[in-house]
Amino acid sequence: MGEMPVKYAVVVCDGMSDRPVEEHNDKTPLSAACTPEMDKLVRKSEIGIVKLSDSASKPDGIRANMSVLGYDPIKYFKGAAPLEATAAGVKFDDSDMVFQCSFVSLTDEEKYEDKIMTGWSSEISKQELNKLAGYLNFHMGSDIFHFDSGNGNGIFLVWKNGQPEAGTFSEPETVIGNVIKNYLPKGDFTPVLIHLMEESYEILKDHPINYERMEHDQIPINSIWLWGEGNKYPVCNFGKQYGIQAALLSSDQKMLGFGILSGMDIFRTDVPAKKAADLFSDGTDFVYIHTDMSDVYGKSGDFTGKTRFIEQMDSEIIGKVMNTLKAIGEDFTLAVVSSVSTPCEMCCNTGEPVPYLIYRSDREIENKTIHFDEKTAFDSGNYIPYGTSLVSRCFAINQVK
Repeated sequence: MGEMPVKYAVVVCDGMSDRPVEEHNDKTPLSAACTPEMDKLVRKSEIGIVKLSDSASKPDGIRANMSVLGYDPIKYFKGAAPLEATAAGVKFDDSDMVFQCSFVSLTDEEKYEDKIMTGWSSEISKQELNKLAGYLNFHMGSDIFHFDSGNGNGIFLVWKNGQPEAGTFSEPETVIGNVIKNYLPKGDFTPVLIHLMEESYEILKDHPINYERMEHDQIPINSIWLWGEGNKYPVCNFGKQYGIQAALLSSDQKMLGFGILSGMDIFRTDVPAKKAADLFSDGTDFVYIHTDMSDVYGKSGDFTGKTRFIEQMDSEIIGKVMNTLKAIGEDFTLAVVSSVSTPCEMCCNTGEPVPYLIYRSDREIENKTIHFDEKTAFDSGNYIPYGTSLVSRCFAINQVK
């Protein structure tokens, strides 16, 4: 690859990119934010827009982050469940299918398919998850189907040698308030999975945990809901591919799972700048810092909250990481990119190109840009049509084509 800088930091902010909002003077949260650290960088950096979401699939953060790291999501994305299960320490073979097993609340119509989903719960303690996994395995487990809570961050169904094209599945949050019939798994191999869901209702509806939950004003959980299906990711080792020691910092289970599968050291931390400093001091060459709060604010339509988070990220992550890299006294590259766009007015991910910034200490670029945002990135004229090439540009910036 030729001569490369010694240290690399990539800061990825899910959902940072947005669209102008009329009531905020046609600004986006990024253009409205006070970001002195990024503004210092932008005057000496390559900026532009990059296409991280492919047109063949629904835009989302995990696929876009895979692109940033150089992995084509069309080829490598195998579902959300295998990633979260890997992060949770669930063991499964290459030929197994893995499903996210959410707990939902259904009404009491006689036929399962006629029931209405009134809610789903992510507020289940690790102790409760472990008990529920054991309970489900006792009543429904077999040599073919096994429920596993791993380290207690969720329950997963492992289908031994399951069908890789099992069918189509619906996320529980899209079903709430509706009769479940039209949202049940569809496909040639799904009847056995629907049977498991039906059976779970019969064994969970009177489970003691529900009496405890109702005493604490929590919704009862009387059925499992299977979704997020996939099998193990056949990805190459990121560090070995580039000859570096790499680490990934995130609080997202899917990102942590992908970090494990791609051979990176992973860390769940609320203070990524400090952890990045420790890693660089200990000899790590590449640190990937992932944040998702901009995405959360965008999906809730909170323009002000998103703007404030971008400002916090600028000072608490980008500024501090930049100071750490300068203090090392060796050449370095610092990149900032929004993985997906999450417009506050739409409250969802969209697939348009997103802004990126790449600063390289040994090759500063003089430009007149004074603020990093969607418009200045677009006006630069730099466009990367294939997001998988972004990481190689971090290692050695070439002319944008």
